[in-house]
Amino acid sequence: MEIFAGRYHLVDPIADGGMGSVWRAWDAKRGGYVAAKLLRPSDAASLLRFVREQALRVSHPNVVAPHGWAAEDELVLLTMDLVGGGSAHQLIGDYGAIPVPYAAVLVDQLWSALTEVHAHGIVHRDVKPANLLLEVTGRAAPVLRLADFGIAAVTGQPRLTEASVIVGTPGYLAPEALLDTQPHPTHDVYATGVVAWRLLTGLTPPPEGPAVDPQHPPTNVPAPVWRAVATFTEPDPQQRPSSAADAWRAWREALSAAAVPAVDANRPDAVEVFDQLGPLPDGFAPSGPVRLAPAPPLSPAFGGAQAGAGEAEGVPPSSGAGAGAQPSPGSGAGAEGAPPGSGAGAVSSASGQGQAATGRPTQAVRPSSGAGAGPQLPPTKSMRASGGRRVVLGIALGLAALGAVILAVSLVLLLA
Repeated sequence: MEIFAGRYHLVDPIADGGMGSVWRAWDAKRGGYVAAKLLRPSDAASLLRFVREQALRVSHPNVVAPHGWAAEDELVLLTMDLVGGGSAHQLIGDYGAIPVPYAAVLVDQLWSALTEVHAHGIVHRDVKPANLLLEVTGRAAPVLRLADFGIAAVTGQPRLTEASVIVGTPGYLAPEALLDTQPHPTHDVYATGVVAWRLLTGLTPPPEGPAVDPQHPPTNVPAPVWRAVATFTEPDPQQRPSSAADAWRAWREALSAAAVPAVDANRPDAVEVFDQLGPLPDGFAPSGPVRLAPAPPLSPAFGGAQAGAGEAEGVPPSSGAGAGAQPSPGSGAGAEGAPPGSGAGAVSSASGQGQAATGRPTQAVRPSSGAGAGPQLPPTKSMRASGGRRVVLGIALGLAALGAVILAVSLVLLLA
């Protein structure tokens, strides 16, 4: 188990990109799972871009905004809400053209998110299906979350790229963006139009963007909806809505004119958004990292006074020693030596030189029964050897005690 900056337990990777990777992580301070973008800045511009992204805290139900960050050595980490339903890109890959009612809701929520983003003076500059995350909603209406503000631009602030560098994704770039114009909300309007086109057709846009003929809609798309998509993807920015708010209004008018119905989960072609993250790996539960509960201490009658040396060497399953037993002096850090919340268990080593466990324990000492015993691992060779020695020692002590009793009784009889 990797722990970043003493707070974030990196669980498993869920995505990988050019600037870094995204992990499912447990935030020990917030007490919940988050998405953690782990970056290795290569230059000052990428570090500044990271700082800018973590500062763009737009609060909106359809926006994934950063809510924490940390740095350790040359790595920086940015955390945000964990969204488990995959992306619109994956949805299109699974279903192809999305039914109009479902696509209508996705685009409507995207306009809502961009309206709030633009109100903060921010241009996203990379609106595309891969950056539109989906909550797990099953066959019900979708919930979209706009993510990845890594190349977003704040109007009125210096640009982080050289004049000759084009920022964005081919196929979703407005024609004027290719001419190195200043970032403008109409760039996001164009990209959202391409997203709507792709959702309705299931096709991948060419690098120069799609050519949408408003007079020839696909057979499954109502004419008013198709005309709105054509307006959003106009090559001339003067012919497009000037803001997301204006485009949102035009989109809702088109849906109303076409009488697009609500999402119906009972339709034969209903879309389903299921959990894409998969189960948590060993050592983690929905409530966080798993801690192995300590077992009750041994009573003196069973050698409890010498339990410290026994755990370091290996205790047989029948001895009753649990995962929380203390190692002998000089044996290394045991369960309490592990970082808080790390899920570390007890340490058992045949040589007596234990090591702190990270993740799930190895050679963990386990009791023969009782709750809180931790993973039921088979006894190791050292455990079996130590158990044999204890049995022999117990038999010898018992015989010696029996001999002492017989001798004492004989003396009493003689004296009497």
